[in-house]
Amino acid sequence: MKRIVHICLTSPYKEGMGYDENIMPYYHEKMGYKAYIISCFDNDHMDESELNSFTVIRLNQGNRFGRLSQFGDYPKLFSQLCRISPDIIYVHNAQFIGFIDVIKYKKINKKVRVYVDNHDDYYNSPINNWRLFVLNYIVFRIMLRYSSKYVETFWGVTPWRCQYLREVFGIPKNKIHLLVMGGDDRYINLFERERIRNDVRKAYGFADDDFLILTGGKIDRTKGIHILLKALLQLKNTKVKLLIFGKMDPDMERLILPYCDNKKIVFVGWKSPSEYYNYMLAADIGCFPGTHSILWEQSCACGLPIIVKDWKSMHHVDVGGNAFFLKRCSTEWICDKINAIMHDNQKFEKAKKVARIKATNYFSYRRISYKAIGEPKRD
Repeated sequence: MKRIVHICLTSPYKEGMGYDENIMPYYHEKMGYKAYIISCFDNDHMDESELNSFTVIRLNQGNRFGRLSQFGDYPKLFSQLCRISPDIIYVHNAQFIGFIDVIKYKKINKKVRVYVDNHDDYYNSPINNWRLFVLNYIVFRIMLRYSSKYVETFWGVTPWRCQYLREVFGIPKNKIHLLVMGGDDRYINLFERERIRNDVRKAYGFADDDFLILTGGKIDRTKGIHILLKALLQLKNTKVKLLIFGKMDPDMERLILPYCDNKKIVFVGWKSPSEYYNYMLAADIGCFPGTHSILWEQSCACGLPIIVKDWKSMHHVDVGGNAFFLKRCSTEWICDKINAIMHDNQKFEKAKKVARIKATNYFSYRRISYKAIGEPKRD
């Protein structure tokens, strides 16, 4: 059996989350690989064990490189790779000093294929002081640019993150390609959409003809959900309803919870992916008016049209008319966009069609998992 190692050393791997490092190993095992995850310790770590049938290995940090070791030195990484003898190494963010051990292993074992993805951009990883400038534009740039001849592909998970690879780390343009994030097909039952829609709406008191807007996630000020709520309260149409799920920061609770009346606005708290995917199937549209979230791509995977903030180089969620963009995160822009969508039935029906036919396939993690390691999708 061929072996694939997923390396997650820029942050601890957490079991049960809905991120690519949780989902891809599952689909790679379905493709016939034995999957391993190499990660670091955190407060909730588990020892090496079988989880979802793939093995999770936790490494301690070392001090081989003096002060630079604080940026991710893992002395046992190379020996673990030698022990596993993988056919493919997939690195989830290579911005750690120990990445040189991956390249060391590749140079000795020339047949192993190495892929790297990047989740950093100018918003979530700003370079706003001289230390970060030195770390990214000098240390990591030298390491990653040198490694590019040994890496099959550097994947940016958004167009902006492709740009970051090129401009900050100096990766050659021909080595950089887009690999979108998506939704976990295990929990998205597209063939039961109508039943799920009816069940969810009945459970929370929404009528069949209500125009149900979905939003949520990790709710802080940057997500703009409190502004969406204000916009909804200004709309005179009583058929427009809002379903919110997720975890709120304390200041957001004060701004949002007083208006959750379980009629027009319903807050259901934190939910697992297996639950909130059903909310996406039950809604008419998703609205995420602030910073980017994986919920953008997950909504697309569920065939849900979306309204999102118009961020630079983040139009990858639009695959032909399923996405509507807000120039500003303001009550005026949100109200105008919702009214425009509801009064242009032809345009909205097109958005739903594109979402259900094109977006569900494009943002399927089953498809993405094949592409991530350079293999054609098999039915």
